[in-house]
Amino acid sequence: MKLPSVLTLLRLVLLPALVLLAGTVGYMLLEGWSWLDATYMTVITLSTVGFGEVQDLTEEGRIFTAVLILSGVGAISYAFTVGTQQIVAGQLSGAWRSTRNRRRIKRMRDHYIVAGYGRVGSFVANLLIEQKHDVVVIERDTEHIAEAEVAAGGLCFVAGSADHEDVLGQAGIDRAAGICFCLSNDADNLLGVLTARTLNPAIFIATRVEDALNEAKMEFAGANEVVSPTLAAAYSMAFRLIQPSGSLKALEWMRVSNQEGYVLESVRLGDAPEFVHRKVGDIGFRARHGLRVLQIMREDRTLVPDVTADTEILPGDSILVMTRREDFTRFCAKV
Repeated sequence: MKLPSVLTLLRLVLLPALVLLAGTVGYMLLEGWSWLDATYMTVITLSTVGFGEVQDLTEEGRIFTAVLILSGVGAISYAFTVGTQQIVAGQLSGAWRSTRNRRRIKRMRDHYIVAGYGRVGSFVANLLIEQKHDVVVIERDTEHIAEAEVAAGGLCFVAGSADHEDVLGQAGIDRAAGICFCLSNDADNLLGVLTARTLNPAIFIATRVEDALNEAKMEFAGANEVVSPTLAAAYSMAFRLIQPSGSLKALEWMRVSNQEGYVLESVRLGDAPEFVHRKVGDIGFRARHGLRVLQIMREDRTLVPDVTADTEILPGDSILVMTRREDFTRFCAKV
């Protein structure tokens, strides 16, 4: 629920407090009472409980009491009304957001699920959104859910644990193109991978791993890709030390492509005679299809990082391309 503003807090707290202080000081000055008697008289007057007067009032005291009742009761009623409105409005707003999330998720197809909205998960979700993909975040921490609510447009969230079948079901696991487990605990990620693979045998699953000894377990449970953030950072830093002025790689391509309205996509060419055993320049990926080929992954997992016009396409190759979404959709329809 959204927290009240500073001005609202002042209205709710300071206004009644000031009325109480004014009433106490007024009785002390006009009637000469002690602070305890003056405070008690102010409280029973503002609360309208109907108790008798602490001591006999002078004419001035009665006039002051009448003014205190009119102003004080009005101030307290106002504070109560504003407080109630804040609570009700927060509950209605939360219910409306929850309903909106459920409706948007039900309409999604081929979206991506990110389990965990911490440092790694939030970065993954934001990159996917930049690439114009629909994203659903699963998070059980209420603070992280609040961050997800104010994140970039297109981000939906589901509250709960990513290893629970009902939570994955709410995220649309049966219709999703892929899911990424970014939880900090390997055991949670492992159970999540196993549950996701059970619910959707065809979905692509990527997971984070902290202990390298758990990589084999993740793959056995059904993960397609297992990534160690520490190891990935080490590889990236080492590469930059060895080739500080080298060509841009996948992450850099992803960053710059979004600035120009492009997306990064990977597609497997298979054994199509239009591509196999032909050179990239002869196929005309850019001129005919609007695709710029950045890298090629051979069927044996060998990477061709620097693609030229003379690079030959082999059976089973997958290409990483930078293109506009509409051009990529048309190309995939031909492959």
